[in-house]
Amino acid sequence: AYTILEVIEAVGVQLLKLRNPWGTVQWKGPWGPGSREWKTEVGKRVIASMSEAARVSNVDGGTFWISIQHFAKYFDMIHYCRVFDGYQSQIVRGVWTGPTCGGQAYYPSWRDNCQYAIIVPQPTSLFIVLEQSDPRFSDLEQVSIGFSLYSTNNPTRRLLDPSDKSSKITHTPYGRTEIYCDLKNVPAGSYILVPSTVEPNLQQTYCIRMYSNVALNMAQLNGSASDWTETTVSSRWKEGKDGMLRNLNNPAFLISTTKQSEIFLSLQLPGTTKRMLQFFICDNGTENSRRNVPSRSDGTPLQAPVFISTLMMHLEATGSVTLEAGNWLVIACCGESAKDTPFVLKSYSTQPLTLREVE
Repeated sequence: AYTILEVIEAVGVQLLKLRNPWGTVQWKGPWGPGSREWKTEVGKRVIASMSEAARVSNVDGGTFWISIQHFAKYFDMIHYCRVFDGYQSQIVRGVWTGPTCGGQAYYPSWRDNCQYAIIVPQPTSLFIVLEQSDPRFSDLEQVSIGFSLYSTNNPTRRLLDPSDKSSKITHTPYGRTEIYCDLKNVPAGSYILVPSTVEPNLQQTYCIRMYSNVALNMAQLNGSASDWTETTVSSRWKEGKDGMLRNLNNPAFLISTTKQSEIFLSLQLPGTTKRMLQFFICDNGTENSRRNVPSRSDGTPLQAPVFISTLMMHLEATGSVTLEAGNWLVIACCGESAKDTPFVLKSYSTQPLTLREVE
């Protein structure tokens, strides 16, 4: 690649000073070394406007001048290296391995990726770079990588819901080289950065570089959502409980909590087969069963749900809700008949709770 050493504009002439990386071959056209343009009246005026250093053209080192018109004609790509003079910098190194190979937000395992809390004390520009190991110096194969940045009210708690549009600041495309984003006027506050590979179970090392106008505090959060209380129940849709959205006899699960709790629920399918998924939560009063939830046959209207997840064609349906102390019923639904299809219901809560299937 040629290096642009200098640019000048004088008496209507725009020139770039380039260096050939091999240090030998030079431009032989207009404004090249020894060209007639330098001997014209315009050329003399251009030389007169230059600094002493700019007048030097290293013939032996492959350095030469070229007009902007010929540069645009013969070069079709420019790479630039930004210099962060006066910026604060932070570097964090990590590895996607084992459970932290969560993949992109399409996969339920995304929330197991490494996450980093960033505290911004005052408004700043923020330049973030995500790199992976160079395949020339590593046994690991290059993979597609990217990252997302979210705002948060609790920088000590891992982010569970990547679909929360209200908190997402930016999401980069995935690529095999270094990935970066340049953010202007980032408000003071707390943020969570989540780097990921495009698919789960792809091992690779990575490096995060951050440049900002002010000193930032960046720390890795605990792994595998350990700051939440996690509860998992496995079940399946079957005959008479086949998952159809209007089938009130679908599998039901009782949540019991003694304190108010923030709860994140995930209804997940195994494998990679997508379905239309949804769940809803009803107040189950003091009952320890689903007896106050009507079946199709009795015609009693269902008590209004306190929460209904978004209907999604996906590997999971998710939702966040704050529940008061008490008993709550979760009904798992599917947008099509899903007889004999297994699924998992996971809850992440700020307070201990019990979660079990009820008849």
